[in-house]
Amino acid sequence: MSEYLSHFGKDVVNFPSWKEILETGEPIDRKTLLDFLTSANEYLTNEPGPHLAERRQYAYDWLNWWLAFMKAQDMSKRPALLLPIEQIRRYKDPDTKTGVLFAGGMEGHRGHRQAINWMLGFVKPILLLEQDDYLALKARQAPFLPISVRLSMWGYYSPDLKVSVLPKRDPQVSEKDHYQAIFDRTGADYCFATEGDPNQQQKRGRGKHAGFTLIPYAPTVPTTDRVQRLDSEIDSILPVLK
Repeated sequence: MSEYLSHFGKDVVNFPSWKEILETGEPIDRKTLLDFLTSANEYLTNEPGPHLAERRQYAYDWLNWWLAFMKAQDMSKRPALLLPIEQIRRYKDPDTKTGVLFAGGMEGHRGHRQAINWMLGFVKPILLLEQDDYLALKARQAPFLPISVRLSMWGYYSPDLKVSVLPKRDPQVSEKDHYQAIFDRTGADYCFATEGDPNQQQKRGRGKHAGFTLIPYAPTVPTTDRVQRLDSEIDSILPVLK
């Protein structure tokens, strides 16, 4: 695992678990969240390593953006609805269309924000984040930002969002059936996918057909490259950013 992902965030600040956040519906308070994101940004852009210049460059449309956004937040603005997955349902108003986005890390860079902004143009979005065990199977093996932080970030992003965390999949249930069942329980109208996703047809097919459920691809650097692993063995596998 990356030196970043192994060491950053340990004992930096105490905040509620993601389960507590969903049970109470209260994101991490703005000051605490801002302090944590400031520490994350300082670590990412100052920790020595072979890709320090790239990390500094790509922080501008990621953590730097969130720092500016959180500082400018209207204190009276209602946060998004943060709910346990069992309580995620479409709005009762039949004229209010809802759409689901199943997401992995969703750590908030420009491409992630574009996806949510696209959805907001058509529906009331339901954002469902994977637990960290899911990311253990990916190239990065872990998120840079804790899931409590990510939940809270999106909690402040828009009052029209509903956000939750997905349950773990029963190994005896196929991935297709697992996600379809979750989508069906939400009662949402549409399921969104990003252009270029190899499973976009299957994902979009969970809900009603509509052209707008395909989110245009944002040509941006993925989070994995933004946190550039320091391990030399992994560096030999991942391309060096130019």
